Amino acid sequence: MLDNQRISVIILAGGKSQRMGQDKAVLKLPRSQETLLEHTIKLAEQITQQILIVTSKRKVYHAKYPVLHDIIPHIGPLGGLYTGLSIVSTVLSLVLPVDMPLLNLKIISRLLAAVEDEYTIIIARHGRFIEPLVGIYPRAALPVIETMIKNKDYKLHSLFRYTATVYVDFPDSKPFLNINTQSDLRELLKLH
Repeated sequence: MLDNQRISVIILAGGKSQRMGQDKAVLKLPRSQETLLEHTIKLAEQITQQILIVTSKRKVYHAKYPVLHDIIPHIGPLGGLYTGLSIVSTVLSLVLPVDMPLLNLKIISRLLAAVEDEYTIIIARHGRFIEPLVGIYPRAALPVIETMIKNKDYKLHSLFRYTATVYVDFPDSKPFLNINTQSDLRELLKLH
């Protein structure tokens, strides 16, 4: 596994949570009663103690780790990624969304095992679905992201066209269940 001094974890806890109707980061998981943010932090702590939380909201979620607000607001996940990569001191960052409670260390370990250099993006994929918010991003991608922002191209998928990217395939889509609605929460109860 990658030396944990070379990697940070950026937890993207921003989002508008419009479909959920409430802030997903503080949403409690049905069985454990821990928040989605607490759950994601526990997973991140298995990798490193260099953890940043990036949000578009003006609320402080966690006392133990820095909470950063989007440097450039209202441009979606690309803004959160840009903020995190601008601040981290490591050359690589594992990016995790706050709303995928079934992600696990096995998945992350496979992503970390795919790292060969400090310039390539490593992204999870299942079937034909790419999970751009579950991946390893190099600080070296910052100039490309800055150019995209200047050009008003805020789609993370565009970044993969401009930067060397490796996709790690996973056979099962369940770990990538994204909690966006109450229906997703009910689905989580069935799977978890």
